[in-house]
Amino acid sequence: MTPRTDVSIRIGKVRKNGAQLDVDLLVINSGTVPLKQLEIQKISVRRLAGTGDASLITPASPAPLTDFPPAGTATIHIQVSVPPGVVKLMIGEEGVATSDTAEPKRFSQSQVLYPTSIQ
Repeated sequence: MTPRTDVSIRIGKVRKNGAQLDVDLLVINSGTVPLKQLEIQKISVRRLAGTGDASLITPASPAPLTDFPPAGTATIHIQVSVPPGVVKLMIGEEGVATSDTAEPKRFSQSQVLYPTSIQ
């Protein structure tokens, strides 16, 4: 089997606190090799539907994850400011994953949230 570096990110638990969303991003090593380091270099937030501008409160770029085994998971907590008029929201992540046995993998992923459906 050829060594493969890959990463998956999905939305975990989401909590609403007024105009703020507390979002857990679940990061998964979906490759076949341990990751020496996984670094999310940028997290962005963009309104896809509705009115008003959502923005990332914290963190813009979380601390790198190190020694991350295949099928390993980690949770990164972010906070997003979401005005009441935002109906559909995109959270995007960009970064790089490196290992000792496979080529570095640059990734760019996004997930969609519907803030008005979160209680």
